[in-house]
Amino acid sequence: MPLKLTTDAEQALATVLSWSSPIIFARRREKILRMAGLLALEKGATEIDRATLLEAAKFVMHPGHAPLFKKIEAQADTSAVKQTYLDLESYYAATRIAKRWDYQAPPPEKPAREMKVLAFNASPRRGGNTAALINEALRGAADAGASTETIYLPEISLKHCNSTLIQRDFFAAKKQLPGLSLPYCEHAQGCEDETHKGKCDLGDDMPAVYAKIAAADAVVVGFPIYNGWEAAILSHFLERWDRYRSCTQASMGPKKPGMVVSTWGYLDTETNDHVIENVIIKLNYRNVGVVEVVVACGVVGMLSGLDAGGQAIIRRFPNEVAKAYAAGQTLVTGKR
Repeated sequence: MPLKLTTDAEQALATVLSWSSPIIFARRREKILRMAGLLALEKGATEIDRATLLEAAKFVMHPGHAPLFKKIEAQADTSAVKQTYLDLESYYAATRIAKRWDYQAPPPEKPAREMKVLAFNASPRRGGNTAALINEALRGAADAGASTETIYLPEISLKHCNSTLIQRDFFAAKKQLPGLSLPYCEHAQGCEDETHKGKCDLGDDMPAVYAKIAAADAVVVGFPIYNGWEAAILSHFLERWDRYRSCTQASMGPKKPGMVVSTWGYLDTETNDHVIENVIIKLNYRNVGVVEVVVACGVVGMLSGLDAGGQAIIRRFPNEVAKAYAAGQTLVTGKR
């Protein structure tokens, strides 16, 4: 028999559910109550109180709700954000945090001196916080002996692929329907069957970029998060990457170790974990296994994360920046 909720637990549940669209209330409620019941039994309780209910809800709701949980738990402190808009001194003094995810990566197959590290920066600002952390990661990799290169995604040509067919499906259909007149893609040249890799003549920079990816031994992807979403140029790039690979059947070789760097304004290192995990999954589909993650948060305020000289505000926190340097070294050495 399900455990009963206290009155304040019922109220808390109603508040949490109000953060979601009505169509998913029922499934969210079911998951939260199931988790709350397990937690209550674990504690030896005979009912589900407010604290247990909120603890369970945090397991179910994605990390982006962290600010809302802090608010209803009376832990919200808006003064930290307001401080960054008062004056330049307060803006500079505000807290910024970098966090390096914990994971003991296996050593790369090659020694660092033989490795090429290719980084993609999806930030529109060359001198922003994302760039600063990517640069530090690459400096760490270079000091370990690796060669490095950065590609600024907003500055290269990435056209939109309009192909709506999957090459594998198209060739399977051609076998069953030899007279099929349905075109695969007007830009796919030489894709006659599974044995013909073909090429893409869409006319952007993707063929050259993909060649660099294939030649790299490790990949770094950095991006800012705006309003709970990765920078749009990154989504566009990952889609183009996958479509290009599928169309040309171009091999990337063995799985490459990867690193993700992300930045955002809100001062909580876990608020956007769900966004980062989604990018990690997408990279894994593309044969890049992420072994290092560095996030920087709190980069909000009157100069939007820069100082008066246009440099990344995170550089005023050398102990935080050092985490990216260390992660870059680990990426090419496996030593943490």
